[in-house]
Amino acid sequence: MDVNDLSFSFKDKYSGRCIFVFIDTPHMLKLIRNLLGEKDLIIDGFDQPAKWSDIVNLVEWEEANGWRAGSKLTWKHVKYDRYKMKVILAAQVFSNSTADALDYLRLDLKEQAFANSAATADFCRRVNDAFDLLNARNPIAKGKKSVWTLENLEEKKNELLKFVDYMRKWKIAATGQLVECSQRKCDASGSEKRLRVLCPYSVRALRWTQSTSRR
Repeated sequence: MDVNDLSFSFKDKYSGRCIFVFIDTPHMLKLIRNLLGEKDLIIDGFDQPAKWSDIVNLVEWEEANGWRAGSKLTWKHVKYDRYKMKVILAAQVFSNSTADALDYLRLDLKEQAFANSAATADFCRRVNDAFDLLNARNPIAKGKKSVWTLENLEEKKNELLKFVDYMRKWKIAATGQLVECSQRKCDASGSEKRLRVLCPYSVRALRWTQSTSRR
């Protein structure tokens, strides 16, 4: 499959109606978790890379000190090979609570082990926000967790494309190579193309089809 040439719909040969494709948000979240779990990532705007070792250090620190800095993380989250299919574990890694815990240890407690964890905290927050944006289900929720509608489609799409631009700048720290040009492009670039193409246009086209079918 060419990620640079994706279609967001196809016709059912029996009914003639269009079937619209939506991305599998939980699967994309796990792909991003696997990417960071294997490669340190250079993130635009930070001198130090986002590192999975910061997540491991957080679990170790909380365990050694006997209290939580605010995260929900356990060893299942960081040693995830046996739990790769559990979306909740990836979602709890890339959460505001993880980002807040890293910031607390870096900025308030001045823990040396977390001195260079700013990029990781920012990475967690941004992925958390993108996941909320794409996983919205509650019709009365506000902000990023509000559902997609025709009224907020442009706003949601713009927020999503900002995250896409953020993803496209990720580089593998060991080589300086853009992730989307590397052997791991299925994790990032594949997600990026799906985010860019499938979600906004699927919502718009599906709603248009629903409205015309009622006439």
